[in-house]
Amino acid sequence: MTVSVDRLLITGAIAFVLSLLLTPLARAVARRFDLVDRPGGYKAHEEATPLLGGLAVAVAFVAVAVGSVVTVGAGNVAEVAAMALGAAIIVAVGLVDDVRGMS
Repeated sequence: MTVSVDRLLITGAIAFVLSLLLTPLARAVARRFDLVDRPGGYKAHEEATPLLGGLAVAVAFVAVAVGSVVTVGAGNVAEVAAMALGAAIIVAVGLVDDVRGMS
């Protein structure tokens, strides 16, 4: 199945807007649960910076990928499930790094 450039651009725009909408929510959740990166040492920021921004982007990506399969049949369910699983693994590692720090 071929997908038109228009459909790809619309899908990308939806993911972008969804990311923009989810990021403030992720920021609020991060602040509520004190999931912030505190300044100090080699860090350049001067105030606590909320974490979880990657989670908002990953949720937008998975939502748009699943939505594309459900609404227009773009892609294979197994392929989208594999991408969602990969995204979940990356997000999980990122969250562990954010919360515990991995070096």
